[in-house]
Amino acid sequence: NGSGKTTLLHVIAGVVRPWAGTARIAGRDAGTVRPRQRARLVAAVPQRAEPVAGMTVRALVLLGRYPYLSVCGGYGAEDRAAADAALADTGMGDLAGRESTTLSGGEFQTALLARALCQGTGILLLDEAAANLDMARKAAMHELLREKNARGLTVVSAVHDLNLAAL
Repeated sequence: NGSGKTTLLHVIAGVVRPWAGTARIAGRDAGTVRPRQRARLVAAVPQRAEPVAGMTVRALVLLGRYPYLSVCGGYGAEDRAAADAALADTGMGDLAGRESTTLSGGEFQTALLARALCQGTGILLLDEAAANLDMARKAAMHELLREKNARGLTVVSAVHDLNLAAL
């Protein structure tokens, strides 16, 4: 606790500038990459987030496609397909129509993971992403992340649970 895990993830994401040195994303100083471009390179699951009243799980997951929207707006077929795939991958498909405020803490955290996967980046930053999950969901999440990593997704995860870290 307090060792700087979250700060390091924020530096990698380019949200916080490092005190010394540089963090690079795709060969560029993370702090100089424009937000929209950064969001196409790096997705994050925060340690804490709050659901928004009136927003369904599907709408929450579709937010991962925001960096790809054109100025004309609207999500296209590719965006909806990415959301459907992320919902299926995380086992959240049956909850897609539910309002996000009705989810349990673990379900909401899983929806945030689905949003990050929907973003379609090559780097995924997780800050205590499994904190609110029961053991079955933790195991499923880490198996999914192992599969995604084997297919080329870079996963950087900060965890307090040493047993989970060992897995």
